[in-house]
Amino acid sequence: RGHRVNPHIWLDLDNARRMVWSIATTLSAVDRDHAAIYASNAANLDKRISALLAEAKQQFSGIKQNRFIVQHDAFIYIERQFDLPRGLVIAPDHDTPPGTAHLQHLRDLVAAGVVSCIFDEPQGASHQIDIVASTSTVRRATLDAIGVGRPAVPDLFFDMMRANYSAFVACLVGTH
Repeated sequence: RGHRVNPHIWLDLDNARRMVWSIATTLSAVDRDHAAIYASNAANLDKRISALLAEAKQQFSGIKQNRFIVQHDAFIYIERQFDLPRGLVIAPDHDTPPGTAHLQHLRDLVAAGVVSCIFDEPQGASHQIDIVASTSTVRRATLDAIGVGRPAVPDLFFDMMRANYSAFVACLVGTH
């Protein structure tokens, strides 16, 4: 198989900041009359994303040793940004179903107590999570990379990311 590109780059807040500035620069190049507005908006958004990053770093401190399973590989950006162990992945993407042997391997890890949490997604295949979790009491929570079911409001990104961080932390430390 060829190398897969993980398109969920905005889940890394440093990437999100770079995206903000790239968009502002591009808009300014095609609409010079409003370049100052784009720059001001980008600067304000950059500050908000930086503040969110500082808030999230505080939340994630102290949970680095916990193993977890994710529905698919979107959340590698959060894992890397906050120095979490690599999550075990049910499927590499939503278009590639996992094999039976892989699901059984994950199920065995859950049964052995190696995994502290399993994360599903609103648009994910919940039956795969049910197979992996089996009858165990492993903690479960939901992560959302795209804001499924959230209202399209100006704070959508921030609300979604805070919800993801809270779900990660609560499930991994056992308060979920």
